[in-house]
Amino acid sequence: MGKLSRTVQVLMVALGWMTWAGAAPHEAHAGSATLRVLSLNIYGIPFPWNDRTRWDDMGRLLRERREAGLGPDIVAVQEAFIGDADRLMRAAGFKYLVRGPGAKGAKLGAGLQILSDLPLEGRKITTYTRCMGWDCGVRKGAVGVKIRIGDAPQPIHFFNTHTNADANTNPGQDNDLTRDIRFTQIQELREFVT
Repeated sequence: MGKLSRTVQVLMVALGWMTWAGAAPHEAHAGSATLRVLSLNIYGIPFPWNDRTRWDDMGRLLRERREAGLGPDIVAVQEAFIGDADRLMRAAGFKYLVRGPGAKGAKLGAGLQILSDLPLEGRKITTYTRCMGWDCGVRKGAVGVKIRIGDAPQPIHFFNTHTNADANTNPGQDNDLTRDIRFTQIQELREFVT
């Protein structure tokens, strides 16, 4: 795993911990707003032994945190490959759901969702051109939306993605090739967001 990948994962864990630990929102300065984001990989792999009831539990926990004023404003969900994953959104009670690239042919959809109580506008999606191993059975890519926060004069642009898995989760795959594919995907993401 590269240094950038570890840094992003550490950042995601830190953001998730702060949200789940009940970190109080930062005091807003005049003309500013706080937006709490949770990145959540729900491991929605379509295996028969995958316990789908945990998504209800995750959703209930999100609802409880939100009702206490401690939950995220937006949840970026990854690996919501199957319809049962919508149970999380229903249990959490979010008003809006936007999905990433959908299924096409024999490939599953990207499994990306953005959940929010704030209106999500201008959905746009992209799919990556390269993949490796099991990830080639999924339309890996990204989804982007615009979100208006309070009286801000401009919406923010928010993106959710899930790149190719590590080589260690795809038996027999090459680490160098996996890094090369991820690098290509990140370059495509950069072009998508600009």
